[in-house]
Amino acid sequence: ITSSWMSSIDSSYFSAIISSLNARVRNQSSGIIMGSKFGGVISDTSEGVVIIRGYILKRSKGIVINSGIIDSNSSGTILGGGFITRNSNGIVLGGGTLRNNASGFVVGGGTIDTSGSGIIIRSGGSKIVHSWQDVIIGGYTNLIDAHVKKFASGWNAIIGTRNSIMYADSGADLRWSGMFMGYGHEMRSDTSGIQYHNLILGGRENKIYSKYDVRYSAIIGGFGNYITDSSGQPSYGALILAGDGDTIRSGWNSLILGGYGNALVNAYNCVIGGRQLRAIGPSSYTRASFAWGYNGTFSFPNYTFLIGPVGWTYKVGINTPNPTQALTLPNSGSGTAVAMAWNTYSDRRLKSDIVPISDSSALAILNKLIPVHYFHHFTEVDPMTHQWTRLDTGVYSYGFIAQDLYQVVPEAVRPPADPHKDYWSVDYTRIVPILTAALKAQQRQIEQYEQQIQQLQDELSELRIQIERLENRR
Repeated sequence: ITSSWMSSIDSSYFSAIISSLNARVRNQSSGIIMGSKFGGVISDTSEGVVIIRGYILKRSKGIVINSGIIDSNSSGTILGGGFITRNSNGIVLGGGTLRNNASGFVVGGGTIDTSGSGIIIRSGGSKIVHSWQDVIIGGYTNLIDAHVKKFASGWNAIIGTRNSIMYADSGADLRWSGMFMGYGHEMRSDTSGIQYHNLILGGRENKIYSKYDVRYSAIIGGFGNYITDSSGQPSYGALILAGDGDTIRSGWNSLILGGYGNALVNAYNCVIGGRQLRAIGPSSYTRASFAWGYNGTFSFPNYTFLIGPVGWTYKVGINTPNPTQALTLPNSGSGTAVAMAWNTYSDRRLKSDIVPISDSSALAILNKLIPVHYFHHFTEVDPMTHQWTRLDTGVYSYGFIAQDLYQVVPEAVRPPADPHKDYWSVDYTRIVPILTAALKAQQRQIEQYEQQIQQLQDELSELRIQIERLENRR
């Protein structure tokens, strides 16, 4: 002991205290304490070096410089504050914790806990738990956690993120995954899930999540994306690249590439590009293929296209960038369709307040209808502004003017929400019941007239017979 005050070496060996205040080496320990003006302790069969301030306790070994604690059968190096405790080993620089059989390298804050191993660099409040060979660099409150010792996660990386989570619960494996640069990412596999080779690179609040099995998936860029949901269906080979709010649920060999707000659900689907679009199949064996551009231009080269589930709203445009209804075709020569039949829902169970159309109403509406012959102009739509322009090309046709028909039968007309981006349209099938009622009313009138005519003819015949009798008497 030299140049020190209130310091002691007690029941220990091969030890030195230099220029320190209130330093202690005790209980079968050995080591060096130097420049500790605020206290330094090496105790309980421990070995090591303490410079400026620190503690090496309970059968531990290591080096502590400028504050820190190595405790309970642990070993390592601490520089500038931190903790290595409970059978852990590693290096802590500038704050951080290794505890509960953990090992690794922590710089600038963070925790490696419960049999975890890895690297945390400048990530305050971040954790690696029950995992190994993981990396967290930068960010805040990130988490890599396998939750149980029996099944751990490994070879994961979180770099430059904030509030991110890698988590595998109740026997799930989460391995070889990565998160790089972003905010609020999450990889999670609850209840016996397995995740391998997953990647989130850039973006904000992205997720790769499953209750069963997710493998070989990736989210690169974007905002709020996630691959697979909590239904327990597996997702293999799925990819979201540079999108915003995109979704892949239980999609095998699926792809969302670019765009905004896309969603792909169920198996063997392929989604490319687009904006605010959905491709939803009710079965994991749908086998649908899709390709679209801006805000809903679809082509269906193979298999089946199905949309669901209940409560979600979808707008599909074929050869048009601006679908306004569940299915929209363009106002052009490519806006025609051919089918063997087109049925509409008309079940009595779906209807209430059923009132027959009266003869007077049907005939009054019929008299107000103005059928016309006209030249129908085609239009083109700007894919960015969605505003339309009338062209000189088109076809001659028969029909009604929607604005005029709206004054007579508003139920048969759909006004546009924005006249600059959509058109007035007519559902001609809704006029058929009125025409049928008017035709039946006219038929009844014709039958009444025929009865009156027949009665008049009978009366005329009777008069002719009486006239002949009078003439014969003369």
